[in-house]
Amino acid sequence: ASGEVRQSAALPETVARGGLRGFGRRLGVTSFVLCGAILIMTAGMFFVLPRAARGALSRFAPEGQYLPGFAEKVSLGEIGRIQQSNRVVLHARADQGESLGGVRWRGGSLTHFNGFTWTNPRVAYDPPLRVDQGLLILGKAVETRPGREIGYQVRLDEIASDTLFFAGIPETIKINAGPIYRSSGGAFHVRNAPGDLVYRAFSFIEDEDAPAILAPGALTPREREAALQLPGSLDPRIPELARNMAGDAVSDEDKARALEKRLRHDYGYTLQLPSKVVADPLANFLFVRKKGHCEYFASAMAVMLRTLGIPSRVVTGFQSGVFNPLTGWQVVRASDAHSWVEAWLQDGGWTVFDPTPPASEPESQGVLARLSLLYDAANQFWQDWILRYDLQHQAVLANRMHQLQLIPDLDPGAWWDRHQGLLRAAIIVAMTGAGLGLLWLFFGQDLAHWWSNRRRVNRFRRGEGEASDATLLYHRMLTVLARRGFQKPGWLTPSEFARVLPASELAVLVDDLTTAYNELRFGGRRDAAPRLIRMLDRLESLER
Repeated sequence: ASGEVRQSAALPETVARGGLRGFGRRLGVTSFVLCGAILIMTAGMFFVLPRAARGALSRFAPEGQYLPGFAEKVSLGEIGRIQQSNRVVLHARADQGESLGGVRWRGGSLTHFNGFTWTNPRVAYDPPLRVDQGLLILGKAVETRPGREIGYQVRLDEIASDTLFFAGIPETIKINAGPIYRSSGGAFHVRNAPGDLVYRAFSFIEDEDAPAILAPGALTPREREAALQLPGSLDPRIPELARNMAGDAVSDEDKARALEKRLRHDYGYTLQLPSKVVADPLANFLFVRKKGHCEYFASAMAVMLRTLGIPSRVVTGFQSGVFNPLTGWQVVRASDAHSWVEAWLQDGGWTVFDPTPPASEPESQGVLARLSLLYDAANQFWQDWILRYDLQHQAVLANRMHQLQLIPDLDPGAWWDRHQGLLRAAIIVAMTGAGLGLLWLFFGQDLAHWWSNRRRVNRFRRGEGEASDATLLYHRMLTVLARRGFQKPGWLTPSEFARVLPASELAVLVDDLTTAYNELRFGGRRDAAPRLIRMLDRLESLER
């Protein structure tokens, strides 16, 4: 903007303008002040407004709304609607850098089904679990199957849910929010949780495909009754279909594997919801539509297992998501929402089955996928170093700088004694540079103008002057005459002004100088330039 203003002020078409004395200096100061004000204002908007706006807007946000499917209730079709969104719901990272691929993020299990909706017979929130200084110790998990233990951190984005998601069976939870409640479905909930909840956990992850190494305990009669409950208006074709799918299998596990295989093979996956409401959505899926999303597959398998006398339940959560190599975090989106089945086996306890066939996915290394990961990395940086930049992040940054030897581990006094000479020299150089900068700001334009005029005059003396440079010498003559009391009116031409001067040696010299000026300026005669310089020197000598 400053450059445009200066360029406009210097246009030759501008005939009349005033107030240009010190114009460059005043414009530079104004630009500097405006730039500083803009930086201060935008810095406040960039660093302060995002933090303040979140707290202010949260007052107007409705309370008590939860992400469908993770609030002890899910109706057929809800998770399918969630899967149509690509919004990030959580980030996770293992403490030791282990891969989290293939890990399911479990929310909770649901046992009661009325033909349309899965719920739990009761929600036991009270009393809350004991959290001591942000640490909840659940105890060592019963290792029914071989597996591994991992520690990890989870960041829940603003998904309007109070449910905590875990990989495997959590043993300890560290969280700065509370209190924590555990529902009858095994889900962990935090009341009045902040929008971006962060917690750490240590879990045991079973190998789902490995045989059991420890016989589980028996289900209580109440638990078994809840896990075998069937809808009151169950279509009679469903038990028959379950028996046909189970075939000649004898053990409960073989029957469950047979149902899982047939559902994955005989039915198709789609996120397209039914076009109209049907009286029996489960029967419509199994016998009419024969395609759907994970919710229908899990519900169908759980109900058919129950018709075979095998206790089962539906589990909701998320699949593993994708790993972002730019940040080192696992990115789990709403499109990763998933339902699967847990069946109770006599020899293996609660065993995971996933009857949903794999969905056709776009190429993971496509341009859009890479751009999505790049955007997620930028968003993570914004969240970490702008919105969540607290004392902990400052300590992390200082520790990294110390590891890179950017912060010396020395006593401040000894460090000053060792480097005071260098620091003083740096201060002197900085102050000298600042002083020279101020001098250039206030006097640089005048100095540059003086140096430019001097170079043009030297060219004149060598006979190398241009026709356009004649104006410079003519204005120099007018300056000398003005000091002697002769002002040239704007309406007189140079020749007319030379004739109106009183007769004297000065008038003769001005007339000859004007003639040489016209020859050079309008006649293009460069040989007049040295003569013009000599007469101008003579005129200045008469002044002295």
